[in-house]
Amino acid sequence: MKFPLRLRLTFVIACVLFAMSTARADLRLVCEIDGKAFAPRSISGNTIEVTDGTETRQTGADATWRLEGDLRANAAFLRMSPNYTIYQRGFRHRVPGEKYPMRAKAGISHSQGGESEFLRQWPDGVSTSRALLVVVWMLDGRAADARVRIVPPTQGSAFIRNATFDLTREQAAAGQAVLLLWKDGRFFEPRQREFHGLDKEAVHAVIFDDAVRLQKLISSRRIKPMTAAKDGGLTLMHLAARAGSVRAMDVLIKAAPKLVRAEANEKSQRATPLELAIEKSRAEAVERLLRAKASVNLRPMTRSYASTPLSAAVASGHTGIVRALIEAGADLFGPRSASYSAFDTAVIGGDVGLMKTLLGGKPPSPELLADYKDSDVLRFQLRLGQVEMALWLIEQGLSPNNDETTLRTLLETADRQNDASFARLITKVVKPPESDAGGNAGATAQSTIGPDLLNTPLAVTSSTPNPRPANALIEAARADYPLLVRELVAAGFSLDETDSIGASALHAAAATNAVESMRVLLEHGASINATDSNGASALDRALAEDAIDAARLLVEKGARLDPEYKSAQKSLNAALRMDMTEIVMPMVDAGFPSDGKLYRTWTLRRAAEHYQARACLRALNEQPAAKGKTRRKRPTSIEPENYTHKLAMTAGKASPDEVDDPRNPFLVRPETTVEIKAVVDKSGRARFCTVEPLPDGSMPPLALQNAARHALEKHRFPRGQSGGSLPAYWVSFTCKFPALGDTPVNSTDEIDEMFVIQEPRAAPGYPLLAKQKKIPGHVLLAFVLNEKGRVEMVDVIKATPDFASSAVAAVKLWRFRPAKKDGVPVRALGVIPMQFTP
Repeated sequence: MKFPLRLRLTFVIACVLFAMSTARADLRLVCEIDGKAFAPRSISGNTIEVTDGTETRQTGADATWRLEGDLRANAAFLRMSPNYTIYQRGFRHRVPGEKYPMRAKAGISHSQGGESEFLRQWPDGVSTSRALLVVVWMLDGRAADARVRIVPPTQGSAFIRNATFDLTREQAAAGQAVLLLWKDGRFFEPRQREFHGLDKEAVHAVIFDDAVRLQKLISSRRIKPMTAAKDGGLTLMHLAARAGSVRAMDVLIKAAPKLVRAEANEKSQRATPLELAIEKSRAEAVERLLRAKASVNLRPMTRSYASTPLSAAVASGHTGIVRALIEAGADLFGPRSASYSAFDTAVIGGDVGLMKTLLGGKPPSPELLADYKDSDVLRFQLRLGQVEMALWLIEQGLSPNNDETTLRTLLETADRQNDASFARLITKVVKPPESDAGGNAGATAQSTIGPDLLNTPLAVTSSTPNPRPANALIEAARADYPLLVRELVAAGFSLDETDSIGASALHAAAATNAVESMRVLLEHGASINATDSNGASALDRALAEDAIDAARLLVEKGARLDPEYKSAQKSLNAALRMDMTEIVMPMVDAGFPSDGKLYRTWTLRRAAEHYQARACLRALNEQPAAKGKTRRKRPTSIEPENYTHKLAMTAGKASPDEVDDPRNPFLVRPETTVEIKAVVDKSGRARFCTVEPLPDGSMPPLALQNAARHALEKHRFPRGQSGGSLPAYWVSFTCKFPALGDTPVNSTDEIDEMFVIQEPRAAPGYPLLAKQKKIPGHVLLAFVLNEKGRVEMVDVIKATPDFASSAVAAVKLWRFRPAKKDGVPVRALGVIPMQFTP
């Protein structure tokens, strides 16, 4: 029986509509609450209303969601995430045998003003009212994991909606991120087709790694593998490499081998399939492409910086891909035009294990290290807590001897501190000051900078003073590293060598209460009474820093205060505060101070009362009274008043009530509050201060104690009397030091939106002599960018001699749009190369 044409068409259309409705019904977004499956129904503010058909509840986007159904059958609703990334967890966060060593991030972002470019691709209405973005990690056509994000109205509002997935290596190798949009109870199809110019069925075959279907399309001559999409120039091979669809890649490699061997060029700005496979950590896809003779030494041009496939693999931290590229003949440097090499990338990353893989277990050549000699690379490593890489670089021949800050930080932060092998390593690479008088002409002073590798090469430094040469013996003594002190003395370091203020190693050790190092120095004949350029002895330095153990050791060895020292009264005051009769009484017996007063009207006895220095007070009361004066027998105490003063300390800023934070900026230290009890005299100045212990019973770091005292001395308090008798009162003084050394947010792991340079930007000046001689140069800088888009700190990773300082000076003048996390500006770490061409 033959049906009329109209009836047959009606039947076909009905079947199609039924199939579409079935497909849509098959795709279901649900969240589980109390063991029941609820589907979303509407959105109100930050709340999602869900129902199971009989009961309605409210939940948030952070609930446990899942996407049910076969995504292959609903491919029309999918859109590949425009910027999803796959990467290996940083080496510092890896756990041996970890189940999820890989991580992926996907989502969308929208800048202020206008409509969202991404959401505009869905039907009218979606981009101007709330919807749900469903971010899915798709594996073999199904949603292995799904996250829901509420998308606000986009007119005039900025937002970022991202999701992060923890993955096994297998999930990372075979899966990919896709996005769907839900609103008013259903999913929406994008009205703009993705990869315009490519056959839609072929794109789906590649995305789902359907080699049979793809082969049929090619055999039927329906598609041409060499065809490129109009938006971006991507081919099916690019899509297959990015998705890790290795079966589809095999079909495409056989059909069009030229796709594999094509290199990036400046005109097309197009990535190669190899670059995309590396970017997404697709190890198996990389191996396929290498077997097909993909070029391993090309220069990808898809970023604002020039790198190589090898440096991109190193940046992703994927050891397997790095090894495969090395075996395929990848050059450690790549083309000379590359902004920085794979070796540079490994140094920045700080992973020594990956570095050894990169070098094949061999030490780096002198040529590799040459450009690092005059840089801040060690300080950069220490700032990020990458001590292992700093030690490895030192072991390879980069000496910290010329930089006092770097050497000091290294000794204070090294995990192997007081380890004999580490002591021998430092002894091997540092030199006595006499043999290193030349200093380090190429190093630059510390400066400031935020996330990921921002690299816009500049085809083109203001000079800064050379850092003061460091004396390793002085720094080892300061860090209380007796093993290293002993090794350095045996290596020929002079005990009498001094720093720029004339202080010896014994002075440095005394100031930090480094008793064990002091014992070694005194054992080898260090002069106990040597003075610095201000006339201060080691005992004076110990007393000035409240280093009571060091002071007692020096007194035990015969040290005494010198009444002729210009600040002897301060040293005597410190000894009195510590209740050290062995220092105070010899000075009193010698007739110092001559008027018997520690400060104006304050006698030694009165000061001892205020300090509650019982031993000194007892000894002073046993002293015969001066001729013509009667000794007070009953001490008069000042009663504490209910008066407190709080002072907020800000690192790097000074005001009448604030001082510079004295801590080493390369050390990680928590927020610290220093409490001081002091007496305020009739002039409103604080006298006779005592530092209180921290809540755990320990004393604050000596540097912070000293800074708090300086702040106290500068502060002016209200004048007043206590009890109507003495023109003085007690105060409780608080100095709050903010946390230091927190690692900036890492863009790969944490940041949603990268920072951007705002044009125009200052170009670095070309060093005059280099320009006259037509010498080219390159500089690789790392910087920390704050929340306001201002450069905070700059480190020179590598540099051609004489070029670094102008590059640093230029970067400090640049302004950036800051990086963002969850739509909020954050601090971030960045790296930028500069090329100087005469």
